[in-house]
Amino acid sequence: MLYPELFKQLESVRWNMERDIPWHSFDAALLSQEQAQTVKMNAITEWAALPATEMFPRDTIQSRLPDPAWLEQWLDKQIQFDPVWENKVVERILHNMSLLMERSFASVQELNRDRKELLRSLGPPQAPTTA
Repeated sequence: MLYPELFKQLESVRWNMERDIPWHSFDAALLSQEQAQTVKMNAITEWAALPATEMFPRDTIQSRLPDPAWLEQWLDKQIQFDPVWENKVVERILHNMSLLMERSFASVQELNRDRKELLRSLGPPQAPTTA
């Protein structure tokens, strides 16, 4: 499945679950029933969303290819990474998009050109039909 691998790759930029959590000091006796139930429900919610990530790409509005200009603005304005971390994140996104699209993207500009070519090849959007 694609989603777990992408999640692992993207999250590894921020933290590593095996290395950064002191599992050896975990004491299950200190976990209340309410806390255990909350963790369980969060896990169920995450796994329930998994099939949506594997739908055929045109099945959801979120499946549209991201606009690289939007992504760049979002990284600049919302996250406000310092230049070193911004570069790491952009490189990781380009790497993951390269894997998804089965071609190499060395820059945001290359990704944008490819996105435009793909949109042109799909043709104009069709109007929805009514019955």
